[in-house]
Amino acid sequence: MRRVGDNRNPVRDKFGQGKHGFGPGNPQTGQPATTPGYELFDSWQEEMASVVEGAGFALKPEQSNQLLQAIQQIAWGGVVSRPTTLAGYGITDAAWRDPERRVWGAAFRANKGDPADLGGDGAPVGFAFDVDGDTGLFATKGSEPGRGTVKLMLKIDNVEQLAITNDGALYARQYGLLHEKFAAKADLQNVVAGAPAAMNNLQKLAAALGNDPAFSATMSRQLASKVDVTMFDGGRPYQKRPGGLVEQWFSVPFSRRDELISVVFPTAMAEVYGVWPSVLDAEGEVMALLAAPPTSTGCTLRTRGVYGGPPDAGTIYIYAFGKL
Repeated sequence: MRRVGDNRNPVRDKFGQGKHGFGPGNPQTGQPATTPGYELFDSWQEEMASVVEGAGFALKPEQSNQLLQAIQQIAWGGVVSRPTTLAGYGITDAAWRDPERRVWGAAFRANKGDPADLGGDGAPVGFAFDVDGDTGLFATKGSEPGRGTVKLMLKIDNVEQLAITNDGALYARQYGLLHEKFAAKADLQNVVAGAPAAMNNLQKLAAALGNDPAFSATMSRQLASKVDVTMFDGGRPYQKRPGGLVEQWFSVPFSRRDELISVVFPTAMAEVYGVWPSVLDAEGEVMALLAAPPTSTGCTLRTRGVYGGPPDAGTIYIYAFGKL
């Protein structure tokens, strides 16, 4: 295709540098009007005729809508009305969307990469959600050629929540490497189950507590509902269990975070199987831990702040279990 030539008195650069156009001329200044010329008409003729013939039509002088028919033939695939589906336009390799706006396909592929290395929300990798380009499922490839995918991970706001590596290791943000957790649990079970009967206090304790895997939560609920313990067993602050076992619960105050507190059991025990301190704090800002192994007469606790902030004061509820 061509524009009006330099020999036809064009208006120079009318549509940009080197893009001349037509002008009406100016009789007062002697500027002649632009004339198209045969070469421009030849160009237009062949441009339009090539579209018609390219669509498979022969030129017909008596028909004045052949250019329109040719465009519809090319765009619509030969139908007489505008298609309403991709297949109607002759497109057979696009994904189909059902009335619920769900997209269906035999396979979908995404680029590999970690959004942490590629711009966060704007990362062009993985299967992300809406405009949050760093929340979704992502695969990372190895640095060595031919290694393929080395890790598949689920991220929320660019924080890795779950992941599996190509050697089968599972990672969870809350627990770390799960196989290490399983191994530690198995080792503990072997220690408990394999201890001699005379020394297996852990096994005795587990059996006495009904093998409750959520004992800490159970204990906190029970502590919250306990009445004054001095009402049990003739006024003594403990409760006897079969086989000489004893449980006692009491409380001590604390005045600040990161405080060491010496605690004396209301009743001394010949054997101490376990001591569980619990701070019943609705906001969860302070917790209490054993600072050292308990003795027959008491224990030492340390308060810890879960979050930053000013010092706190409150009450530690303690449950102790053993044998008189």
